[in-house]
Amino acid sequence: MRNTGTQLQNLTNKRTLWLCLLLPVLLLFSGTLVIDFNGLYGQDSHTYLSFAKQLKTEWLTGNKTTSFFWPKGYSASGAALSFTGLSVLWALRVISLLSLIGSLFMARSIIHFVWNKDGSLFLLLGAVTQIYFVRAGFLVMSDMLTTFLILTTIYAYLRFLKESSVHRLLAVFLFATLAFFTRYACVPLLLIPVGHTVIHWLKKQTVVVRLIMLTGLTGLAVVFIYWNNNLLVESAYRLGNWSLGNFFAMEFVSRDGVATNTVPNVLYIFGNFLHPGFLSTGLLLLPFYRSLDRKSIHLLLIAGIYLLFLAGIETQNYRFLVISHFIVVIALFPAFDSFFLWLKKRKLAVLLVIGVLLFNTAFGVYSFRKTLAAHRLEKEIAMAVKAEVNHETIYSFYVDQSFPSYGINNWVRNFFMADYDTFEKGALVVFNEAQFKNQWKNHRVMRNWNQLKQSYDLDTLRTLTGNWQIYRIR
Repeated sequence: MRNTGTQLQNLTNKRTLWLCLLLPVLLLFSGTLVIDFNGLYGQDSHTYLSFAKQLKTEWLTGNKTTSFFWPKGYSASGAALSFTGLSVLWALRVISLLSLIGSLFMARSIIHFVWNKDGSLFLLLGAVTQIYFVRAGFLVMSDMLTTFLILTTIYAYLRFLKESSVHRLLAVFLFATLAFFTRYACVPLLLIPVGHTVIHWLKKQTVVVRLIMLTGLTGLAVVFIYWNNNLLVESAYRLGNWSLGNFFAMEFVSRDGVATNTVPNVLYIFGNFLHPGFLSTGLLLLPFYRSLDRKSIHLLLIAGIYLLFLAGIETQNYRFLVISHFIVVIALFPAFDSFFLWLKKRKLAVLLVIGVLLFNTAFGVYSFRKTLAAHRLEKEIAMAVKAEVNHETIYSFYVDQSFPSYGINNWVRNFFMADYDTFEKGALVVFNEAQFKNQWKNHRVMRNWNQLKQSYDLDTLRTLTGNWQIYRIR
């Protein structure tokens, strides 16, 4: 009977794993075919796409591309994959999808390695069907590729601690480096895996080897900073504005304008644990936290450094929690395991699974409607601009990064980037005064707009969804 029960459990685990892996693929293609969603959402995604196209052109022609502020790993991966015959856009989408699937494999592997149990069901309930997380696997963004590389780093790190070897040491450094060049902000998540790996390895080496190793690491750090001076600029800004006071603040005035949040940062950083978009069973797991062991605490420390970093900065964005989510989910596995065992004894396990899947589906549909609406608005604005524009300059803010994605390659002057005293007559203006007048009231964005209105006559060509308007300067 025990063997039969074990075989049945293994079969259930395999089916759950296949569901975890196939569901994202089905969602990607159904989203493309049914609702015409192409993965472009937010100006960051258009920037990644634009740079990937520029990189491919550079590799084909040898002509240098324009500079890129962010790390190049994701765009470079998309450009490379596009040589298989895929369009650059589809290449980037495939990378996000494969990274999601790879992340699921790595998370399951870590759970099995640490606790010798199958975590497929918890991954299904706590990640694959959680819209705030799984959505990143369908977007043209670097989040999911970064997640995969971080998890691979952590897996190599945990294997190294159990059985030290040169190839595992190199694996930690390789995947940590790739993660770094994909998303600079992941550095806090790499501090413990990389730092502990170095310390663990150095303890077994001679003094000479230690000195050589430390010198080499210092040299690598200098090279990283030299090649990525944008990292130094961004780090100086983020760390310079990091403050304990931001933990409890709900309104921030920064280079991104005025932002008012619904919760303070100190609550926002618990999104991976308690937000229904990340972990709908989070509250139910709280009584079972007593089941967390030292390995869970170890993983929570890795995530905790990053979450404390987020709590102290002036920007609150649930996208930032994507790359830490799997680490938290893995750490909470013992709590879920105890909770599920408790439910099984009361014959409530099936009811929980069905209930969570139904809730996650409903919340996912509700939440993704907002994503889809923003995507469609970007496309609507771009298509309207394309219908009005010839070869003239375009003045805009917030939506202009999407223009090249939809075939608009005119010269664009962004209200955020510079102060303009004069404007070209005959140029188009794409702006949303109602949306920006409060958030950007003391910024050059609104100063430029007010200067334009006061000094020139504007013909309103089109009024679009959400108070977006297209003008022509007379």
